[in-house]
This record gives sequence, structure tokens and C-alpha cells, in this order.
Amino acid sequence: MEHPTGGLPSEQSISIKHAQAQFSSLVKRAKETRERIVITWRGEPVAAIIAADELTQLPAMGPGISSVAEIPPADAAPAVPATPLVPDADTVTLKDVAERCGVHLSTVALAFNAQSQRRMRPETRARILSTAREMGYNPELHSEARRLAFRKSGRTMIHHAVAVFFELESLEQSYHTRQLHTAMDELMSANYDVVSHRIHPAYMQESIPDIHGLISYALPRIILRGDIDGAILFCAPRDDMYRLLTQLRGSAFAQRPIVSIITPLPGCSSVLCDDFAGGYALASHLLDLGHRHLAHCYTEHEYSHTLRIDGYRHALCEHRLDPEVHLHYYSLQDIPNDLPRLLRRHPEITGIMAPNDPFAGTIHALLQELGYRVPEDYSLTGFDDTDPILDEQGHNILTTVTLRLEEIGSTAARMMIHQITHPDAPIESVQCPITLTIRSSTAPPHHV
Repeated sequence: MEHPTGGLPSEQSISIKHAQAQFSSLVKRAKETRERIVITWRGEPVAAIIAADELTQLPAMGPGISSVAEIPPADAAPAVPATPLVPDADTVTLKDVAERCGVHLSTVALAFNAQSQRRMRPETRARILSTAREMGYNPELHSEARRLAFRKSGRTMIHHAVAVFFELESLEQSYHTRQLHTAMDELMSANYDVVSHRIHPAYMQESIPDIHGLISYALPRIILRGDIDGAILFCAPRDDMYRLLTQLRGSAFAQRPIVSIITPLPGCSSVLCDDFAGGYALASHLLDLGHRHLAHCYTEHEYSHTLRIDGYRHALCEHRLDPEVHLHYYSLQDIPNDLPRLLRRHPEITGIMAPNDPFAGTIHALLQELGYRVPEDYSLTGFDDTDPILDEQGHNILTTVTLRLEEIGSTAARMMIHQITHPDAPIESVQCPITLTIRSSTAPPHHV
């Protein structure tokens, strides 16, 4: 349909700038011809009507207005009631929300900035967010523009996304999955997205070319773009872990917060268990039962095992026993061969302390193969309280140190959120307590 005075097609798509210019021309013609005109959006009347002697001001035209249509004279059709302009949800901007709320644009931006929420009244923020939801505002559609604005102003944008790094074998171990699940639950309940990334040693050896042929780090693209607020590391402190730290710090991730689980890392906050107390509790328990020679696995560069050995030695000293004489070591890497050799070489050993519950299960099976009984011939302890050793009735017999693994995971997540929302917060380390859980795998020795 053609406008009788201007020849404007009734469904012609036009830009905002042109719509405003044509609207002014149409208003002038409407006054001269005593016709009425309505602005339509997607074929529906959405704006004010222009009559011959009366002009209802058009609301600010935002993205989504697509056409101008002519309406017949008053005697040909009833007037269409004026309707507030409702922009398309895909094109609603912070400016639209600000105009609807009657506040400045910067006030709306402040309401969406997690770091600045404490600077505004809660009721104001609640009203702005409620209005934004009603209008269908989607902040993710405007993340690029917000990121650019933050960079220009030298501020750090919160993306509400945290990376979680883990090793593949971790997904097969209750020790790691219990921490990982609670950390993820805590993050997601606080509206943070979780980006999981498996660490493979082969991937960490050197930089690799990206899809454009440029040298890139072996990291997810979302991290390389700087779209992650922080990282939680569920990994052992091997060389590849330190390479990962170097790559993170050298990428767009830069100096954003990192929380390390169980093992402290330089420049990172950490959530630890009290390994010294755990080692001390196990050794003291065995010594109190009458054991005088204890065996413990030896591992190099293991922070937690070093602390446990300190705990063992402290307990031995309290019982006036020389750790150099009464504490014996076997290799973690070669338990099937090294432990039997140690037991043959030192028949005085009556207590064996495994590095964790799965290894305690391996040692228990090995002792049975060698014809030994637990606890009649050897008392056996684990660490972590994750994997049971079952007797014929299905009862767990393993004496062990119980770690609050779920608490470690949730504490790490809360620490991460705090450091994201408080960028000036110092690096911190939290130590979770342990509990000695005594079961039937330990008993007084039959020979001392």
C-alpha cells in the first residue's frame, strides 16, 4: 500500500535514523492533509497516532522499528490506541532499560556490575534487574561491547565463569570427584559458569599452533580471550602444573585469581588438609597400640607426604623413639616388589601406613598373597577415607584419616568467588581439619 501523499511503501524496512527523518516529514503532511498515521513494528501498531489537530509525541524509536504505515482518515476507521514501544528482546539495550526505569545509563550499568553492587541501594538494583527481566534484556548479547568499554576504562569485567583444571585420572578417583562436584555445585549455585579442562602432560610440553597458524598456548580459547574470571586447580604439583601456571599468567588470563586444591602453588590461594596432623594421628595411634617399627611409602616432591612424615617423626619423638631407626620407607612406584623386600629385611616392622586408601587396598591384597593377615600380622592404615577394604560381612575394616573432601571443594569455590568480587583481596590459605577414624585393620602387635 502506498502513502497517498508521500509514496512511502507501507512495509518498507528502514533504519532508525531514516525513520526519524521520515516521521518528521509525515507529521508535517498529516497536519496538511488531516490524515492519521501510526508507526508499526512487525506489522502491528506500536507507537502514537498523528491526527490533524492533535499530535501525540512518538516515544524514542529504538532498534526493532521496521516500517511506517498510513492509516485511513478518521471517518474510515476507528483510532488505534497509543501503545508503549516494546523493543525486540534480542535488541533491548541498557539504554532501553534506563529509560524504562527513569534512571541514568550508568546506574543501570552499575546494577549489572558485580564488583560495584555494594555502591547502590539494594532496592534500586532490584527494581532495575526486575525491569530488565521483564523487557527480556540479555546481557550476554552485549558482552563484546561491555568488554570493550571495560578495557577502555581500565576496569576488569566479571564474566561469571570459572575454569576448573583436572587430570584425566582424577575423574576415576573418589578423592577428586567429591571435591570437584561440590566446588562445581557451589559455583553454579552462585550463577557462575564452570569451564572444565583436562590437563594432559603431552599437551603442556610446548606451545602449539592455533587454527590461524599462530603460536598459541595449550589452553581453551575462552581463557585465551580473557573471558574467565579465575581458575581452580585439582592437580598434583608436577612440572606440567608449573608450565600450566606459566601459560595462564602469560595469556589474557594474566593475574586473575587461582585457587589450588590440597597443594600450595606460588602466587595462588589454596585450600589444604592438615597432613601433619593426619600423619601424627596415625603414627600416634599405632604407637599407642604398642607398635614400634612403622613403614611408610616414600615419594619425592610431594608436599602432603612430606608433612605427614613430619607428623610421623613427631609422634615417634614423643614416644622417645628415634625416627631414623623406627620409621622405614618403601617405594610408592614399586610397591609389589619393594614392600616385600622391606618386610623381609626388617621383620621388626608391624605397622604399615599407606599413602591413601586405594594403595591401602593394594597393600592389603599383596599381604594376603604373601600369606599375611591384617591386623594379626600387620596393622594397616590408609589416608583420605575414600575407598573401603571390606570384610566378609561387607564392613569397611580400614583405619584411616578422614578428610572433609566436600568441604575442601566448597571452600575453594567460595574463596574463588570472594577473590573475583574483591580483586584487592590478598592471597590466602585455608587448612581443613582431619579426623582419625579407627576400624579393625589396626590392633596391638603379636610380636614387638
